Amino acid sequence: MRLLTIIPRYKKKYPNIQVLYATKREVISATFNKLTGVYWHDGEYYESKKYEMKAIVDRIGGGDAFSGAVLHGIIGGGKPQEIIDFGTAAAVLKHTIHGDCNQFSEDEVKEFMTAESGKIMR
Repeated sequence: MRLLTIIPRYKKKYPNIQVLYATKREVISATFNKLTGVYWHDGEYYESKKYEMKAIVDRIGGGDAFSGAVLHGIIGGGKPQEIIDFGTAAAVLKHTIHGDCNQFSEDEVKEFMTAESGKIMR
């Protein structure tokens, strides 16, 4: 994992850093990608499940949705695995709508996370 290989460099340059997070994207086509979130916190590494996004509507704003949701989890005092799972799910949902703003509520993201089929319930 690339994040694991760069953490020592970041820690050397920024010794007080406590959190790093990113996404791993596999591009199959313009409308089919696979997305996984990764999170490093105080020496521990966490990874979300891999989502297959087979009908991407718009990628713009996906990174903002991811970062915003991760920060929401950090500020809310979430556990690291919950934080990265929530952030990745929010990013995946953002890919299903037009525009650069994620329109999904916290409850909708959590519902999506627990859905076995990956279907979005509206």
